[in-house]
Amino acid sequence: MNHWPSSRWKIAYSKGLSHDWIEPSLPFALIGSHEACTLSLAEPRIPSAVYLACAFADGIEVWPLCAISFPRWGILSPQEELLIGRTAITFIQQDVNPSSGSSSADVAERQHSYPKLVLSMDGESRTKTLRRRVTILGSRHPSTFRVHGLRLSPYDHAIITVNDSVWLIDLKCPEGLTQEEWVTPLVPGGDPVAIGNMNVQLQATEGETDDITADLGNERHPFGSEAGESMLLRVREDRKRPHASSVVKSVPDKLTRKLNPNEVVEEDQNRSLVDDDEDDDELATRITDRLVSIQQRKTLRRRLVSMVAYGSAFLVAIFSITWIVVRLLIPAFADAG
Repeated sequence: MNHWPSSRWKIAYSKGLSHDWIEPSLPFALIGSHEACTLSLAEPRIPSAVYLACAFADGIEVWPLCAISFPRWGILSPQEELLIGRTAITFIQQDVNPSSGSSSADVAERQHSYPKLVLSMDGESRTKTLRRRVTILGSRHPSTFRVHGLRLSPYDHAIITVNDSVWLIDLKCPEGLTQEEWVTPLVPGGDPVAIGNMNVQLQATEGETDDITADLGNERHPFGSEAGESMLLRVREDRKRPHASSVVKSVPDKLTRKLNPNEVVEEDQNRSLVDDDEDDDELATRITDRLVSIQQRKTLRRRLVSMVAYGSAFLVAIFSITWIVVRLLIPAFADAG
């Protein structure tokens, strides 16, 4: 199957007095300003792709693809609204079969097995356990699985996981391909798919990694946040033996530190792999708070400028009236008396 099972769904959108809706033929939709998006918005100053929406049998999930204020991610509640520019968007799903629990973390907790991806570069392989239905693979925030230095775009691919099945969605709106062709199903042990300067394939069988294999976030993570679990990169290797050029700088567990989301570990400028330990909901909150703080400061400055301008105009008016009274009216009354 070239995509995962889902029920029929619609996307309703409104801007001012204009209302319309579309019914996607696929269980996913890209929303943004790009003409290839499922819902292409004629909004000024919005990125080519803003949200990825995915319809599943028990609900609709949305994931931001750019840094925006007040983002939404995870499973949406019925009639919950997204606001992009001046366009309000809601999702309608027919024949939905909601499960107990409504968050994407709850869905991940109910999953019985977790498939593993094998990431290969320069002959070195690493495994990554998928613990969510939707994982955004890219090089920068708000991607929930970040890989630096391997020529990935900020939001490169979406990895969709339903039980043991995995699909890749190319989020770069490749020219000359239909949206159906953006989707690549991964077969266990099948041919690898090239993404940037690395190859991705679905692991054929469960097994222990060898001495030079890195586990990307395979440790169990608490599902306390909607934006995705921490994905700390731990390289299990002998520190005395130098690693190949494509391997990230090794960090012992005891000295593991949190990485800045914009930081790139430059072991080699064209080959390095870094994963962020910052929870994305916390990061999104900090970015949102920062944007709100900047906007508040701008508003305060505008108010101060307005107050100074009004105050100056008031003082000029008082001075002018005083000068007229003292220099003109009082002498005139004195002469008349």
